[in-house]
Amino acid sequence: MTVYCLHPSLNFKKKDYQYCSVQMIVPDETPGIRLKQEMWDKFRGKSLKEIWPAKVKYQYLSKRTARGDFPYDFQSSSYLILSLRAADALRDLLEPEGEFYPIECDENPQLTAWWPTKLCDALDKIRSEIIWFDEEEKKRPAYVKRFWFLEKMIGDTPIFQIPEDFNFFVTDRFLRRVRERKLKGFGFRKLWTPEEGCIHSNDAFGPWPEDEDINF
Repeated sequence: MTVYCLHPSLNFKKKDYQYCSVQMIVPDETPGIRLKQEMWDKFRGKSLKEIWPAKVKYQYLSKRTARGDFPYDFQSSSYLILSLRAADALRDLLEPEGEFYPIECDENPQLTAWWPTKLCDALDKIRSEIIWFDEEEKKRPAYVKRFWFLEKMIGDTPIFQIPEDFNFFVTDRFLRRVRERKLKGFGFRKLWTPEEGCIHSNDAFGPWPEDEDINF
């Protein structure tokens, strides 16, 4: 098993894809902020059916960007934005772990959102390096600097989030599907294997060394 951190592709040399971002549009900024705060605080790891609006609209931040299968909402890492092509290719992997929601985008009507409804308690808290908001009590994690995972807790789950961090983590099953279906715009940063343990560098942002990063 290999665990990767999922991110938008950082391979700027590919001519058929460039990194692209989308952002949520709300008529009144306050409801938009409230929605995201509820999503992060109250509904993380739970269903969003109670609060997901009937119409959620997005726009691309760059009009010149080539369209990949994995545009990224830079304002929120709590859910994924996918092309319908990617959603169909990954559906059997994603549906057991979360919910798909419709979104609207004038530049690209073929987009959907996927929200995880589970949290996986797979972080080895003893061997990982965790940065805490409250260093003494260690009850409020800020982020994880170095990751160690518990293989038995992951099992055959292809994609998961942990309570201590907002990144999405995936295993070889997910990466293979992206490669097999030739999906564009996905990046995978290699973090951990049972044999090697934590293997990634301390760099917070890419590009990362080639042996740590795979981009499509």
